[in-house]
Amino acid sequence: MKFWGLAFLLALIGHTFAQHPNYYSINDENGLPVNEVYQVVQDKKGFIWIGCDIGLFRYDGFKFKAYKNEKQNGRSISTIRIDEGDNIWCRNFTGQNFIVRKDSLHFIFSSSVKNTSQNNYVSDTKGSIWIFDGSHFKNILPNGKQKKEIQATEDPNEMTSLAFLRFYKQSLIYLIKPNRLYHIDLNENVRTRIEIPRNIYIESGFLFTHSDSIYLFNFSNTHDKYEILKLQKDKMTFVKSIGFDKKQMRIYEILNKSENTHWVCTSNGAYVLDSLMNLNSNPLFPGKNISYVFRDREDLFWFTTLQDGIFVIPSLDIMRYDYLNSNLSEDNLTAISIYDKKKIIIGTHSGSLFELNRQNNQISKIHYPTIKTISTKKIYTLYPNIYASHGPLTRFDPTSNKINHFSFYNIRDMIEYKDSFIFLYPENIQIISKNSFEKNQRSDAKAIIPLGGREVISHRGEVILSLNDGLFSYREGSTKKIQFKGESIFATSMTSDGDRLFLGTLNHGILEYTHNGYLLKFNQIARLKEKEIKLIKHAGDHLWICTNLSLYRFNLKTKELVNISNPTV
Repeated sequence: MKFWGLAFLLALIGHTFAQHPNYYSINDENGLPVNEVYQVVQDKKGFIWIGCDIGLFRYDGFKFKAYKNEKQNGRSISTIRIDEGDNIWCRNFTGQNFIVRKDSLHFIFSSSVKNTSQNNYVSDTKGSIWIFDGSHFKNILPNGKQKKEIQATEDPNEMTSLAFLRFYKQSLIYLIKPNRLYHIDLNENVRTRIEIPRNIYIESGFLFTHSDSIYLFNFSNTHDKYEILKLQKDKMTFVKSIGFDKKQMRIYEILNKSENTHWVCTSNGAYVLDSLMNLNSNPLFPGKNISYVFRDREDLFWFTTLQDGIFVIPSLDIMRYDYLNSNLSEDNLTAISIYDKKKIIIGTHSGSLFELNRQNNQISKIHYPTIKTISTKKIYTLYPNIYASHGPLTRFDPTSNKINHFSFYNIRDMIEYKDSFIFLYPENIQIISKNSFEKNQRSDAKAIIPLGGREVISHRGEVILSLNDGLFSYREGSTKKIQFKGESIFATSMTSDGDRLFLGTLNHGILEYTHNGYLLKFNQIARLKEKEIKLIKHAGDHLWICTNLSLYRFNLKTKELVNISNPTV
């Protein structure tokens, strides 16, 4: 098995975070106009909009289209917003504000505020933008007209500096430097100053929501560290300190990763802030200036950088496993199987077994109590035992460190079925009682079908057999051939979500086997052009599909299909 195949199989295990994700790059070597990128968003049509050092670009997966305006002062576009009407708003470092209408960039107005912050330019739920202009907040409609203007401080003539701005539940929350935090109820048009404890000083920071509350990621001048503060009922309370040193690391943005977890974009990679407000120790893309993280409609993650273009991760579950420093480096990987929630068993061409710890990603060799080497072309983990086969079948119990060799040779696949084992051989299918198996009595094995195959799976009390002559069902001592539209089915791979059985086939793409014994075409994957399926696996809400050309991920709930190996397809 090549390394790519191992990475694919490891993706099915359900890692929540991968230290070395599988990604591809979009940079100046493959079409991106420049490597300094500030932000990306996606419109309802699926286009990706990119704000970068030389302007605004639209990306359709193949080419980049530039959007310019003759009134632009400088080319950089630092901030992009999409309102409820799917309008594209953007601004540059000089404070100029633009909107895309009729596929062209239109100038709206120029603000006196000139900075690089993405935190003073927000969209609301009514299809308009709120922009700070030194002393007031201007509510701008898509046609460029001003709908409303709200005074930022008590003094209407005071020119101020805005540190950050956030739209939250029909209100604006913002900080006027230094250390003046406000809340404006847009429905009541009431401005309230939020009480800041005397031992807390706020000069800048990042607002984010968590469990339907709003928090502030603030830099503490007292301790030269970042800290998390909670805003509640117009008061602020201290939550905890974060081990970031501002002198050593710069934070660019904090963005929602999921409902209760967040991306922290820094000058040293992207970190995850979990539901308990803990920061993971191993960032994605360490050493890279990550300016923004965006998750598109197909669950691809876009990481913009200030020096290296864009990194796109098709799935956080797929990882590039670095095993060069392990004992696997000089051996070919041949088999892999999930052992339990904590371990994965890996087999190699030389006959060695390795254990992958799913919690710390450490790989260690399993040492046998005998010198005899076993071959591991196939591994089966019927907990707590590990079975390996290609030649004689070998059983190893890691809990007791006991090893057994059986007189069952060249088994291609095996499952437990009630009080028996079913063995799939190249030449036939056999069933043997567990009692006879323990006694190593091969003569007691009975042939179910005098024909060999490649895979066997248990499904809802039924055994489904993928044989050289087609697909068969075995239940209570009887077998029957399963056909699709009067034709034999050659299943290359089978997987089950507990209720449904999915078949990857040689000639019919993906089929679904229903509980009443019928085969149905899995029509939800209409965009899957390839009919030959190499491998199919179920994990969570997804089907992972490997064809002769591509690797796909199909969401069983949303019906979204993503080409992992070539996301533009």
